[in-house]
Amino acid sequence: MADSQWIVDDFSAALAQLGNALAVPAELDLIKAGCIQYFEFSFELGWKACKDGTYL
Repeated sequence: MADSQWIVDDFSAALAQLGNALAVPAELDLIKAGCIQYFEFSFELGWKACKDGTYL
């Protein structure tokens, strides 16, 4: 695996987790907060992947 390939792999996994979290109806604030955390984590990984040039 390339040095920066882990970023893309983690980004893909984070997007899958975000999709799973958004598939559940957010009836509680705790679920909403978790979805926001998943989004923030996915966004950061995506940004790092694009900045690094590995996801382009």
